[in-house]
Amino acid sequence: MLNDYYESKQISINRSRNTCPIAGCNASLKTAPSQWGDMPFCPLHLIRIHNETFVYYNGPTRTEKKLAALRNILFNKTIFAESFLDKTNKAESHRICHETSEDALTWNVFTEILVNGYLDEVAKLITKKKSIRGAQLVLWGQSIDCKNPPSVFELLEEARSVFEGDLTTRFLTEPDIIIHVPGEAIIGIEAKFTSTNPVATSDIGKDEEGDKPKNREGLIKRYNPNFLKNNEFHPDTYKGQFLSQIYRNLIFVSHMATLSSSEWYFCNLISEKQMLKKDQHGFQNVENFYKGIIAEEKAKHASILTWEKIYESIIQPEAKMKKLALYMREKTANLEKAFNIKTV
Repeated sequence: MLNDYYESKQISINRSRNTCPIAGCNASLKTAPSQWGDMPFCPLHLIRIHNETFVYYNGPTRTEKKLAALRNILFNKTIFAESFLDKTNKAESHRICHETSEDALTWNVFTEILVNGYLDEVAKLITKKKSIRGAQLVLWGQSIDCKNPPSVFELLEEARSVFEGDLTTRFLTEPDIIIHVPGEAIIGIEAKFTSTNPVATSDIGKDEEGDKPKNREGLIKRYNPNFLKNNEFHPDTYKGQFLSQIYRNLIFVSHMATLSSSEWYFCNLISEKQMLKKDQHGFQNVENFYKGIIAEEKAKHASILTWEKIYESIIQPEAKMKKLALYMREKTANLEKAFNIKTV
């Protein structure tokens, strides 16, 4: 079998419908089970083929599913396997094996940036501050250093107790990425790959008891900016599409900044290529949403950042991150190159 690290490099975009997406593979396809029924399966490359994407698939047992998921984790694999794989502390963990997994991409890129000593540079890119030092990484609510087992990020726990202490849902608000610069900055990052930002509903009847509200009125009531007492947010006056996930994260990061005597920053991390591929209002309206709900003097603290920009500014120039650079250049989504990256 081809080394998984290079499998994406071999994707054949112009394949015929009933063939393996790995270029040059002539294996006779079999079938493998999925929640949508049996799907084509390549027994040579151990991938289950969906309509326009693929999933690593080693078999139906719990052990085989773990092996499949780890094929999509190319960096700092051991700590991920021990701390997040098949654990109750990680939402959507069953999707790690998918070609389009945002979590796999996030882990690969940010932990490799961390262990190579460039997390400060990401913080500088977002905050526009030149003096950032000592940035710490938090993924999915857990502080990560890739040397020790992850630990709960206490500032997030405190924010949850304030805004969601009475909720019974299994998964509370959880920024994908937090970069914490103690005493200076709390940076919240909502990472997207091929999915878009959720838009709040207008129907209060859609909400389920004990869960996070999904409608605009419920969101503003529960994540009440008046509690923050800093007059930085005014969601009531915004008339456009209300981005529910981004709103929750903004309120959380602002509260965490207050708790830690820091400044807050927030960015929506997206793929330039994926954003441009189709009409996705959740991407297109981000800047308008920021301007519409954040006080003018603070609106500059919220931004949009692309995976491509991180590659260009931080990863590509550094020789010791050449494997990560290769990963990003060759990463695929929906059976084609995922990012607009210029090859030198």
